[in-house]
Amino acid sequence: MGPFAESAYLFKHALLRDAAYQLHLPTERASLHALSLLALEAHPEAAHFFAELADHALAAQAAPQTVLPSSELQTRELAFLQRAAAAALAAFRNEDAALALARIREHPLADEPTRVEAGCEEASVHLNCGRVRQSAELLRGMMAAGIRDRSLQTRVLLRLVGSSQHQGELEGALSLLEQARRAAEGGSEDLLVQVKVAKAGVLGRGGNLPEAERLCREALEATRRAGRWPAFERCALDLARLLRERNSFDEAWQLLDEVEQVPDAALRDRERPGWANARGNICWRQGKTDEAELWYRKALELHRARGNRLDEGVVVLNLGNIWNDRHQPERALKHYLMGAEILRETGYLPGYALAMGLCGNACLALHRDMEGLAYFRTSAELYSRTGALSDQSMQEANVGVALSATGDEVGAEAQFVKAEQLAARAGASRWIASHRSRRAGSALAQGRFEEAAGLFDSAIAATRSLGEKPNMRILSSLTQAASAHLHLGHHDRARDLCREATEVAVALGACDGHPNRSMADRYKELQELKARLGVT
Repeated sequence: MGPFAESAYLFKHALLRDAAYQLHLPTERASLHALSLLALEAHPEAAHFFAELADHALAAQAAPQTVLPSSELQTRELAFLQRAAAAALAAFRNEDAALALARIREHPLADEPTRVEAGCEEASVHLNCGRVRQSAELLRGMMAAGIRDRSLQTRVLLRLVGSSQHQGELEGALSLLEQARRAAEGGSEDLLVQVKVAKAGVLGRGGNLPEAERLCREALEATRRAGRWPAFERCALDLARLLRERNSFDEAWQLLDEVEQVPDAALRDRERPGWANARGNICWRQGKTDEAELWYRKALELHRARGNRLDEGVVVLNLGNIWNDRHQPERALKHYLMGAEILRETGYLPGYALAMGLCGNACLALHRDMEGLAYFRTSAELYSRTGALSDQSMQEANVGVALSATGDEVGAEAQFVKAEQLAARAGASRWIASHRSRRAGSALAQGRFEEAAGLFDSAIAATRSLGEKPNMRILSSLTQAASAHLHLGHHDRARDLCREATEVAVALGACDGHPNRSMADRYKELQELKARLGVT
């Protein structure tokens, strides 16, 4: 017979069970819990009962008993809580993990490193579940309670930087990073690298891509040289995102390949959902929508398995982009609204702001211009609260696009000027050129051809100075600039711009019927211009 053959009570109702429990004296109950602890420990599948073992150890301390001393019970309770938390984290049972970690953090025998480790893990669980504010409040409470060890202070501050970023508090995140840098001084090189990587992430979100890339490359090389593979993986994912932003797709893909080649023994907890999403983003930016969708669906599956609600919402938005590129704005809007609701619930303000802007794009494609205008204004206002000036500038420019669609060209031009000013304040040179092109497009639509030509030429010169690789913004600017110069009778200039636009189109693989709707539209417009100018 098994160890529980004569120790199981069967009750038809929970109230009967509780009444029977209360019939025992406190000392008897404590002794029964201690005996239950010993019995469960001896069971061959004790690993399934770590949480129950910790509960029995705690309950056995409620009254004096003779089975196990109180000090032994406390030691066992802490050990079983740590095992229960590790098992729950490994199985992505986030709520069970959070409860166990909170008890470890408050346990009387937990030393400072144990409390800080548990608190940081608990904060990460809350963040993964979308409880961004709860994560930040927990970390701030830990700092306020006082942490003596400077390296532990740095760890908590870096986690708090992540929470601040998710809430869109970029200025606050930079202030926390400075505190983390000071705390890390004189400590391990690992911590200083982590501070550098975190700063690159904040600067990247704020639009300072060159400085973010420089910091990421320095950190990547340091982690590669030292063989610190978990930190290397984080650096690689951040750098791959920055490389994608400037269309260095091959280098970004090779970087992800390099991470994948790190042996499992050196990188046990791979960030596979992050890889899948990163590869999907690269494919999407290249117009490979079918391949991108496969990667996004893989990322979605992994995030859902982990209970990572926040990143689930981001991937749902990415799937919306796929449907938008397939000329199905209704399905795109459905995904954008679904992702927006997830991100709103999680409290991830930058993600929610992005979702509102994407909803605006889908509404314009559906010719619901006033609805799109409302979404863009909401997105711009949300980004203004985050302090992300470059992102805000993009949405202010989108407000201009929507105003133009409603026929308010004067209001649209004012918006493009506002967007350009915000981009200048953010130091986002690439967006300055983009907004200037949109302003030029507004002037072109109003028949102010000379002004449009001048603005387009200025935007193109600014883009060239950045050394960007061929992309949609460049193709659009060159094509519209050619149109403006054609209206002015500058045929040679228009032909030169058409030839340059053709080179960009070839590099992008642009063609009639391309899966990316915007790229197909620009290609068609370019072909019509070339026909009018006699360019082959």
